[in-house]
Parts: sequence; structure tokens; C-alpha cells
Amino acid sequence: MSGDENNRHSAYEAAVAWAQSLLCHCDWAMLATATTGLHRSAEIVELVALNHLGETLFETLVRPKRAIPAEAVAIHGITNEMVRHAPPFPEIAPALFGALEHRRIIGYNVAFEARMLRQCAEQHELLFEIGSTECLMAAYARFWGECQANSKAFRRQTLKDACEQQRIVWHTHRAGPKCRAEFALLTSMVTTSSTYYLSGRASHVGSFAVAV
Repeated sequence: MSGDENNRHSAYEAAVAWAQSLLCHCDWAMLATATTGLHRSAEIVELVALNHLGETLFETLVRPKRAIPAEAVAIHGITNEMVRHAPPFPEIAPALFGALEHRRIIGYNVAFEARMLRQCAEQHELLFEIGSTECLMAAYARFWGECQANSKAFRRQTLKDACEQQRIVWHTHRAGPKCRAEFALLTSMVTTSSTYYLSGRASHVGSFAVAV
């Protein structure tokens, strides 16, 4: 095995071990949001958190202070009418923070999800200490093992590409289906870990269907 192949295989094994460890512990939550945008004044309009069994810890629409831009609606499909009677962030904060307390936060591009939580808390002058975060996107990049050009780093896959690679059916950017697709992806890193490994990539077997 060449140096590059050894590096890919070691990264793959580390990613599988990480996923296995998560599924054996209950001190974490999978988090996904839908937002009004990516900017520093963006707000959460939907939030879902799952536990280590894939069960719902928290799920709600959130009424933002500002209107949801058309470009955001085009991505996740959540309209201003849909959130008209939803609770604002300060109303959901106590239950949300209680659900996430003492838990690691896992997510696909988890840095964005954590930033949005902090951002919304700051916008409403709420105190919230976010626990440690671990990124499923980074772990899956090591699992899939596609090296970047002229680099030993692994290319990060979009959630859409990662789900297609593992035959996970997922059609919407709503927070619920997205979060459940991420959980299915985490599970697939364990269930496919015994399949044939070729050039740093795990072949996929079977499929997952995520309700929309």
C-alpha cells in the first residue's frame, strides 16, 4: 500500500470509529436549521435536533423578526405565511437550550449551525453557552476519501452528493428531512464500513429513505 493509500485508509478507519463511537453514546444531538440566509443578520426559521437514536429532541418553525427573503424561500420552501403563527426565538430558547444542554452538537457543516444558534441568541440578548461541536461533513470527507488536487486533504462533499453516494433519498432543504438525512448518513458510515474498500472509498449497499 502506497503512502497516499495508507493515508486514505487510516482516515477512513478513523471516520468509521468516530461514527461508531457516536452511535454508542447518548451525550450528543444532531442539529439542522433552515434560515433566512447566510449573512450575519440571518435568522433561524426552522430547527430540528435528534438524539443518538435518531429520535426527535426538538422540532419547530420559528418566526423571524424580518421577512424571509424570496431567495431563501426558494431553497427551503418555508414561506412567511408558514411562520406567521410560529413562536419567535426567545419563546423556544428555554426548551431548546434545555434539550441541548450537556450535549455535543453534531451537524453537516456544524460551524454554520452553531453560528446561527449564537447569532439568534445574541440578536435577542439571550445567554447561551454552546457545547463542543463535531462536524459530520469533515468526518464524511475522511470516510469517502476523495483527495483534493495537489493536496493530502480530503475534499468535502455537499450533503446532496454524500446522500447520493450512500443512496439516501433526500429531496428538501427543510430542517427535519435534512437532519434525518444527516443521521442516516452517519449511520451509513457504520453499516457500510465492512463493505469492499477501494482506493479509500467505501462502496454503498442498500438505501435509506428520508421522509419529507
